[in-house]
Amino acid sequence: MFSRVVALMVAFGIVAATAGAQETDATRWSSPEEAWALARGAMGDSDRWVPGSSTITIEMLDRNGRSDRTIVLEQQILEAGEDLVLSMVPISVSSGRSGLPTPPTAEPDTRMGRMPSREAGQQAGPGAQLPVDPFSPTVASTVALSEAREARSIGGIDAVEYGIAWSDADGSEYVGSIWINADTGSPVRLEVIGEMAEDEIREFETMISYEEQGGVVLPARSVTRASRRVNLFLTARTRINVAYTEYFETDGTRAIVLGGMTGQEE
Repeated sequence: MFSRVVALMVAFGIVAATAGAQETDATRWSSPEEAWALARGAMGDSDRWVPGSSTITIEMLDRNGRSDRTIVLEQQILEAGEDLVLSMVPISVSSGRSGLPTPPTAEPDTRMGRMPSREAGQQAGPGAQLPVDPFSPTVASTVALSEAREARSIGGIDAVEYGIAWSDADGSEYVGSIWINADTGSPVRLEVIGEMAEDEIREFETMISYEEQGGVVLPARSVTRASRRVNLFLTARTRINVAYTEYFETDGTRAIVLGGMTGQEE
């Protein structure tokens, strides 16, 4: 399976993009093992922080990758007594290529992409809201980094690129690149493609950017593109863009309870 992932990397241009990178002093600042230990340490108690508001933009794509329909939602996680309650507030739907916004009247079907789990009682924390999370305690020990590839500036931060690969508990495998802050060791950006355990998911790629907020390194944005085989003749393609904001700290033990969709027409 891993060889298929590598082949998929070539298809997406990830290998070609890093080939021939010039080595600099910055690419020798630590070994891959030290770099991963620093990145994990920089995340620290990030699992205690929850994004109170997330803007989710779901685009249905045609076979040429052009947006054909767009759904915008606001996800809110609020404290309610002992619980953290997750709710979805529909903002708009642009139907077809006309782009004319219409109020959504039903919960959108996000199964065509790989959306974060919405199971009641799931553990809180930013990782629970991400399409993938190599820093999750269940997989972090299985993550492997390759030798440093190149250094470049990302948003004004000097970052070093490393190859990254890991497997999830469900058998899905991910491979790609992680950029680590050359000064602090904190993660800056993650870009991976996946060989998914679900046979229906034919392609999967995601990017997650991280930012320091109040002294804590937290996910700031994710962009996920996936295609799912609906039947023998039809493949559904989606691009899901999520901006995570309004983080608040919890004790790290509280779970998320589903509050459903709000603001819908009857």
